Amino acid sequence: MPSGPPQESLDSPSENLRGPQEMAILRIIQILTVLIGAFLIFQIQPMVGKIVTPIFGGTSAVWTCCLLFFQFVVLGGYLLTFLISKLQVKHQALFYGGGFTLSAFLLSIKAPRSWEAGVTEDPFISLLVILVTNLLVQCVLLSSVSGMMQLWYRLTNLSDPYWMYAASNIGSIGALVTYPILIEPNLSLSSSINIWNYLYAFTALLILASAIFVFQKGEKREELINDLEGKTEKPKLLRFLYWCFLTSVSTLILICYTQHLTQDIAPIPLFWTAPLILYLLSYIICFARESLCKTNIFLIASAVLWILEPFLWHSILLNTACILGFVFFTSMAMHGELVRSKPGARHLATFYLALAIGGVAGGLFANLVAPMVFDYYGEKAIVFAVIITMSIKTMTRSWLEIKPGSGVNIKQKPDKFRFALGAAYIMFATLIGGLLIERIVIPQPSTVSRMRNFYGCVSVERSDDFTSIVHGRVIHGTQYNDREKLMEPTKYFVREGGFGCSMRIIRARLKNLKAAVLGLGAGTIACYGEAGDRMTFFEIDPSVIKIANNNFSFLKLSRAANDVILGDGRLELEKMKGMYNLIIMDAFNGNAVPVHLLTREAFTTYLSHLTRDGFILVNISNRHINLEPVVGNLARKCSLHSMTLGTDSSTWILMSREEFEPCKNDNPRLRISKTITKPSLGDWTDDYSNVLSTLINKR
Repeated sequence: MPSGPPQESLDSPSENLRGPQEMAILRIIQILTVLIGAFLIFQIQPMVGKIVTPIFGGTSAVWTCCLLFFQFVVLGGYLLTFLISKLQVKHQALFYGGGFTLSAFLLSIKAPRSWEAGVTEDPFISLLVILVTNLLVQCVLLSSVSGMMQLWYRLTNLSDPYWMYAASNIGSIGALVTYPILIEPNLSLSSSINIWNYLYAFTALLILASAIFVFQKGEKREELINDLEGKTEKPKLLRFLYWCFLTSVSTLILICYTQHLTQDIAPIPLFWTAPLILYLLSYIICFARESLCKTNIFLIASAVLWILEPFLWHSILLNTACILGFVFFTSMAMHGELVRSKPGARHLATFYLALAIGGVAGGLFANLVAPMVFDYYGEKAIVFAVIITMSIKTMTRSWLEIKPGSGVNIKQKPDKFRFALGAAYIMFATLIGGLLIERIVIPQPSTVSRMRNFYGCVSVERSDDFTSIVHGRVIHGTQYNDREKLMEPTKYFVREGGFGCSMRIIRARLKNLKAAVLGLGAGTIACYGEAGDRMTFFEIDPSVIKIANNNFSFLKLSRAANDVILGDGRLELEKMKGMYNLIIMDAFNGNAVPVHLLTREAFTTYLSHLTRDGFILVNISNRHINLEPVVGNLARKCSLHSMTLGTDSSTWILMSREEFEPCKNDNPRLRISKTITKPSLGDWTDDYSNVLSTLINKR
């Protein structure tokens, strides 16, 4: 850990500067400030997601707006650091130290119940108003902490502060790890926010301590550090753009492969944190020790893993490990290049501004541009092209120099063996990669159509016997191609399974159904519609609605009257004024857990729209978590009678205010039992949930 030259060699007693012990305390204060600041900015993000989802639902506008807000917040923080760095040292201390302290006294994040739904009819604008009103000042200031503390560490310790960026990312990883393990299982949102506010105020006090020293001694220390550093070249535009490019590529890779991993390979709740932790870890390693920035090695490893990944699809474990390794090695390569090309500490504010701009650019491309431009993961082809191009650049830079305006300059003759080996690698990797890119770009013969939006890639696949809707690699519904079997339910909805048995119980009590169905898929549930029934489907993905209408005939051939409404099921149901005698929640086929549909408040909404003799039927089929005790606890809390009906392929829970008897079961594979409860799990609410416990405590 660099600490700079000994103070005694730089300061004379007459200058009345702090002693070594006090300087050590100041150094600890600055490091602690960086750690807590990064911790808080990453800790607030999952809290915000839990607060706004019950208000606006799990729609693309919610997630896109939250993501873009925090990306621009980081950019705002680094821009603030850049602007403050242009001020005189005393003015920096007054402006930043005073401003941060003032914000701690005047501003605090409100309890979730105080977050209002905005003032406009546009949900995107309303959500943006909420985020700006409640979070903007605090989050921008927190995003500036790392850069400002590095600027002041340079003055107070008279040494290079870049290693503190590694400390900042340690704080970020700490937030990612502790939230699902310690915070979410043990604290409500209100309690978590109160603790967050106290830590924010504590951070302000730490910053104030540094600001006081900088105000008193900063100008003298600035003269000393400028003499020590000598003249440093101001970064040129091309170099600035190169930093932006490197960060945008690493951000694009992180987002693209996190989506691919969690949607298509291993859709385990909270697993999205794994690639992000590795991404941040690469920053820690690179900025802590530049000697570990072996770009060539990491680029070669990245290319190999990129090529291997499609061949490992049959093994979730190997495929997941391959993707995580790819994210880590590419991040090491890009961030290693950042460290190799970083400017002198005097220009670190400019450097971090470039990193923030690149992060926003990569995030915008991955979340907004790519889904509009591609109907597949086209970013993967772009990423591979970047890896090969960067490999050529790094392999030739020792003997080849390219200067804008002056052309190519050969500095020295390359080693023949290394040149041949590098050329062979580039040609082989490009050939194999090109063939794989062709498979990504050109649809397979079985693919009827494919679409992409915020929710990922959705395709229609046709085999000899079935037509299926596939989200990534998860099948969301199938239909027989045989015209005689078009209305025969399949997959999770077969007549001899839990859903079919539940429908027989429901039909024994209710003749005509007025059903609200949360989740559409292929529309298979419409197979159970009879004359006189009315089914209203709620679906948040417009691509799924288009596919259900154009590529499947369940809705068209059903004997019931069917309506499809675009939007989040819970929120759209809250807008409805009518009553239903059946509410079906089929939002869990894709293995993700929309927690806001499984809370006490959500069930209060369902019951307010359910007739006295009506039923609630919930699909809890999931390969990675056990939702039965969660729903069981809610049923008990709401005084509902409940029953679990499941096979190896699907599991359903049927609930009603009135008692009901099991149906006749001729299927030995169908298990029917009373729904289990688990008091220690508690009742999930909009203010409290614990997804991790359902992962650990699988039955």
